[in-house]
Amino acid sequence: MASPEPTPPSKRCSSCGVAKPLTDFHRNRTRTDGHQSFCKTCQRATVGSETNTARSRARNRAINALIEAHRDEFNRLYQRESDRA
Repeated sequence: MASPEPTPPSKRCSSCGVAKPLTDFHRNRTRTDGHQSFCKTCQRATVGSETNTARSRARNRAINALIEAHRDEFNRLYQRESDRA
C-alpha cells in the first residue's frame, strides 16, 4: 500500500483568512514561523493601494504648489496694472 503524500505546511492569512501553503507567504525571519502574516496576494493589494494613495497625495501637493505660485504672480501683475490706472 502506498503511503499518502505529505501535505505541505500551511498557514492562515491574517487578511483574507484562507489557509494557504507557506510558499504563498513572503519570508520574514523576525516572525516565529519565518513567514509574513499576510499572503503574497493580500500583501500586494495592500502595498499597491498605499503606493497609489501616496502618489496621489504627492501629485496634489505639486498641483497646489503650482496654483499658489501662479496666484502670487497673478496678484503681482494685477496690482501693477491697478497702480498704472
